[in-house]
Amino acid sequence: MTRKQRDLSALEERLGYVHLRQNPERAQPLFESALAREPDSVSGHIGLGLSLLAIGDRDGGLRQLERAVELAPD
Repeated sequence: MTRKQRDLSALEERLGYVHLRQNPERAQPLFESALAREPDSVSGHIGLGLSLLAIGDRDGGLRQLERAVELAPD
């Protein structure tokens, strides 16, 4: 992964967190896009998990949060 791709993923994650509180539907695709480029991003999985929970997808949200724990168990 290039630095530019990492920077873009980080930007999408930050924007996702901005939208998460008031508009989780807009946050979800940002986290998904960031994870498509950086699939082992703990922050990306947490953000996606929280956005899915916020829109009512409990199972999907919990799967993403579990994946974040797998990636960073400490």
